[in-house]
This record gives sequence, structure tokens and C-alpha cells, in this order.
Amino acid sequence: MKKFVLLHLTFLEYAVASIFMKKAALFGVINARSFLFFFTGIMLFGGYSFMWQQDLKHFPLSVAMASKPVCLLWSTLFGFLIFGEVVSLRFFIGVIVIVAGIIIVSGEKTGASAPQKGSAESCAANAVGPGGTADA
Repeated sequence: MKKFVLLHLTFLEYAVASIFMKKAALFGVINARSFLFFFTGIMLFGGYSFMWQQDLKHFPLSVAMASKPVCLLWSTLFGFLIFGEVVSLRFFIGVIVIVAGIIIVSGEKTGASAPQKGSAESCAANAVGPGGTADA
């Protein structure tokens, strides 16, 4: 559970970085404020990249990537709260679909789990002899 919280904090950081980039765009190109927001956004994206690499150590890529649409949820929420952007009914239907998909993909498997790819059990289970038969 703690790792999933950290994964979603990574996505939250991505959304916050996106907000800083939008604020930078609103202030214009050559402006001290826009530069400050732009630089802060770049730093947050760098932190996000580091955190994402750490998350990938703890999750299968399929689970981590299936959870990534949460960034859209955070960004839309912040867009609504900070910039007054409109959120439609279609968005809320999409939220339900995204959350359901994340729960389905990241749900714990019941029963015996398959050996991790590259583990000793996996290598032993997939060992094939010269004639195409499994070595014992």
C-alpha cells in the first residue's frame, strides 16, 4: 500500500509541474515571472523523473503505466481549482473508467504467483535442452 501511495505522489508531482508550466505560459515568453515558473516546472519534472525511476523498481511496468492516467485526474482537478477550467460529465465518466481500470490492473493476484522473470525459478522452469526438451 505504501508503494502505491508513493507511486501516486509521483503522479501528483507531475501534475504540479504541469501547472507551473501553464502558469509560465500565461505570463509570456520573456518575463521574470514566466522564467521563475518555467524553471520551477523543469525542476519538478526532474524530480518526477527520478521518482518515476524509483517507482519502476517496485512495480511491473504494466501496473505502473496503467496507473499513469491518474496524472490526467490531478491535472484536471488543478485546472478546475486554479484556472477555472470547465469539467464536463464526460470527464467524470472517464474518471470512473480510469479508476476501475487501475483497480483491475493493479489488483493483487490470488493463488500462487508466477516466478519473476530472470529469477532462478523462472530460469529453471524455462530450461530447454539441445533437443528442444526440458532439462531435468
